[in-house]
Amino acid sequence: MRKQVELLAPAGNYEAFLGAINAGADAVYLGGDRFGARAYADNFDTQQILCALHVAHFYGKRIYLTVNTLLKEPELDTVCDYLSPFAEAGLATDRGRLQADVSGALNRVGMYAGGDCVSGPATVIKAIAAGKVAAANIDEFLGFHHMISVDVDIPEPLLNDKVPCGRVNLGEKESWARKDNFEGIEYTMSDEEAYQEASRCLRCDR
Repeated sequence: MRKQVELLAPAGNYEAFLGAINAGADAVYLGGDRFGARAYADNFDTQQILCALHVAHFYGKRIYLTVNTLLKEPELDTVCDYLSPFAEAGLATDRGRLQADVSGALNRVGMYAGGDCVSGPATVIKAIAAGKVAAANIDEFLGFHHMISVDVDIPEPLLNDKVPCGRVNLGEKESWARKDNFEGIEYTMSDEEAYQEASRCLRCDR
């Protein structure tokens, strides 16, 4: 039997939240002005979150409040005080932890994860593979049995046409050049350096 799918939409501010509700989203996730990873976004203040909870409950919708930064021990009491008014307004605050097994299935039914949050830092290839495993698990959970394929013809590598070369080491910008912006801290590669880096792979430059 196929499961009910929840249409979850992000909202960066209160106007976007109302737009998501009016567009038919079943649930909206948003961040407050504390303990969220999007520290420089136009986040919700406490009063806006309380208003959003009232609107969501009126229309039978859900709100997910992101508290997704690493907390230090002295901050634990503070985060409880921060969440208290939302809990009193009806925001569920189930305590516990999410734990994933090797397949990416979490210890809550219908939830799956993959990539660094399960295995720790890994290669991009492993992250993509973990995403496919999670997609297959979700597909199965929803009652489908789609075949997830790559649909890309990968040429056979030629092991005798490579010139040995090292990794391109990117230089870092001086602190004075990056302190007032959010641009990358490293200089980008030149065309020649990018080609050299791609040539270290057996297939990337074919």
